Amino acid sequence: MADESSDVSRKEQLIVCIRWIDNNFEPQEDYLTINLLEDLKAKNVSDIILDCLKVNGLDIEDARGQCYDGASVMKGEKGGVAAIIKEKNGSCLYIHCHGHSLNLACGDTIKQIPCLKDAFDTARELIKFIRKSPKKTMNLAALRKESENPYAGIHDFCETRWTVRGSAMESIINNFHEITELLENRDLICESVQRIKAVGLTTSMHKFSFLFGCKLAAMIMKQFDRLSQTLQDPSLSSVESYNIAMMTIKTMKKDRSEDSFTLFLESLKKLQEDLDVEEAVLPRKRKRPAKITNYGTHATQHHPETVEELYRPIYFEALDMAISTVSDRFDQEDFKVQMSLEKLLLKSMEGNSDESKEEISFILPVFPKDFSDEGLKADIDHISAQEWDATDGLQRLKQEFKKKEVRKLLPELTKVLQITLVSPATNAVSERSFSKLKLLKTYLRSTCGDERLFSLMVCAIHKDTVMTINLVDIANFFIGDVSNRISVFGKFCNSDVC
Repeated sequence: MADESSDVSRKEQLIVCIRWIDNNFEPQEDYLTINLLEDLKAKNVSDIILDCLKVNGLDIEDARGQCYDGASVMKGEKGGVAAIIKEKNGSCLYIHCHGHSLNLACGDTIKQIPCLKDAFDTARELIKFIRKSPKKTMNLAALRKESENPYAGIHDFCETRWTVRGSAMESIINNFHEITELLENRDLICESVQRIKAVGLTTSMHKFSFLFGCKLAAMIMKQFDRLSQTLQDPSLSSVESYNIAMMTIKTMKKDRSEDSFTLFLESLKKLQEDLDVEEAVLPRKRKRPAKITNYGTHATQHHPETVEELYRPIYFEALDMAISTVSDRFDQEDFKVQMSLEKLLLKSMEGNSDESKEEISFILPVFPKDFSDEGLKADIDHISAQEWDATDGLQRLKQEFKKKEVRKLLPELTKVLQITLVSPATNAVSERSFSKLKLLKTYLRSTCGDERLFSLMVCAIHKDTVMTINLVDIANFFIGDVSNRISVFGKFCNSDVC
């Protein structure tokens, strides 16, 4: 797993992490190194990753998966990092980080639906207008305290987190009265430019279309936010992550019904009255263009007669777009191999050994060094004869394969389970490492050297291990045989450490 980001000195840094499976079949994710990226080409990035593995005593031939973001440098089919590494090891399957995929799906949904895009743009400008001014922020907090608002205040659309869109949109609705009162305070907003902007934001906020877009966006994005938080669990494999994403899609499909739309619109009309928002305005009837009429087309142009008729297509289109974008983003070529591995395990548990021939024929060419046809079939026949409950799927298999005798008895299926679990759902471990990088390399420490930064990152991320190191040994190692240091410090003993 690898990801790149710029630090406070505007230098591109590449962080490399690994994921491995322990004897209890629990995934472990570890930070390896941070490297300065002087060249952002795929060849240079892949060379750094391969050198990092070699320095740490890891062979690329033993890797069974790679997980990056969707940048062309990383995922390019011909010259990307994933393609270069697959040339060296065809069994190292590429997974586009599900967290990044979900983030892109959110962006696609918002951009394709004008009502959502307008609501997001207005909300972003509104939050920026208030949060960029300490005076406005404090006055909003005072208004919230005066009205005894039980909800949380407004917060930014954070660029480095994937799970705040829904709550940010919802916070505007929950603080609607306080925000309106703040924007209409002429004593607080004195400058003409700021006052004009405040009037514009107030006008936009009180339109029914904004309320509809804000509420619909909050409903959809909260589903995505919950999914994103779940996917960041390091114990999840890519297969388990995909199954959870399909559960979210199933929930959204349930919301895509006439009954759900009716309930949504009824709650929205009640909210409209509570917030004193303008009534929904139907678009004016437009005359059919002459260039269309002259060609013999006599069909009348559709015009919505009611609010329900106007907003029903937007509601269903937004849900359809959200469902389709998530499905498309999670449908990856190499991921089909991971799904075949899971199907093979589940069919074996259910006793359907005869139905697993398709999965075996699909898996063997991808992992020629790992499995044999006869060995797989023998293990499948053996596990099919057992009466294992397949309800819990991979979790039940993990419990069974923790037993040493089961692993010895079923070596081929043990490797199948290990490869299934080792494929990560997200590259969140790299993102967390970047959080440490921003804490270490700050504005006041912007000239920190690469070697020192690497050492600080190792100490910060592996702090539990660092805390076990004996400080006396470190001090005496520093003094060594250097005469000047011996004359100044002498030798330390345990009693010198408080």
